[in-house]
Amino acid sequence: MKTLGVDLAAQPERTGVCLVDWTSRPARVHPRPDACENAKLPAVFEAADKIGLDVPLGWPDAFVAFVLAHHDHQPLPSGERQLRETDRWVQAQLGLRPLSVSSDRIAVPAMRAAQLLAKYDVDRGGHGRFVEVYPAAALKRWGLPHRSYKRRDQRVVREEILAALARDWLDLAAARAQLLDSDHLRRASLRARRASGRARSLRSAPPRARRACVARRLDRCATAWPLRGARAVSLRPLSSSTL
Repeated sequence: MKTLGVDLAAQPERTGVCLVDWTSRPARVHPRPDACENAKLPAVFEAADKIGLDVPLGWPDAFVAFVLAHHDHQPLPSGERQLRETDRWVQAQLGLRPLSVSSDRIAVPAMRAAQLLAKYDVDRGGHGRFVEVYPAAALKRWGLPHRSYKRRDQRVVREEILAALARDWLDLAAARAQLLDSDHLRRASLRARRASGRARSLRSAPPRARRACVARRLDRCATAWPLRGARAVSLRPLSSSTL
């Protein structure tokens, strides 16, 4: 199996793409800095069995209704316009508040993702080839540092995160320097790892009763982050001094 992780930014130069080949043990990471443009991403999509994108795959229902009503000069509806049901569920589970796709800068990458994926029949419930991933939640669930590690002065923390990721199942030898220096490639490798977890059903999602019509609705997307105690994730936490 091959999984692709995409740290999708508004611009190609700030986008990271990593392919992970799970046919070997340990799995091998292959950064793809050559495939960050819209015209080149479909080709690498085709090379992967599962694609994880760190970008919202939809907008809150109430926000969509608000914009449509405003456009049509209709009475404006009430409701939660900043967070999707998926975002609220992740916040309740892990205490992490995802960026708002309707009111934060992540809206621009989300629009880029919508354009890229328009020709695919994307199941927003995560059952197809494309899945929304949340690396900070994965790192927290694994017991690894999940805040501030991207700062320039936190290289030691990044080294320890990569060491933990490589300890049991990932060969980072050929890509280690690139992953340390490029936040976009490093996060793309995490997205590819989360995509593999989704392919193995090692992910959490809102209860089925709260995911009605999930394949088409914008508000309820299955976000891939690891189940607590998932056996396939055999990572040991870093020392308490780094957490």
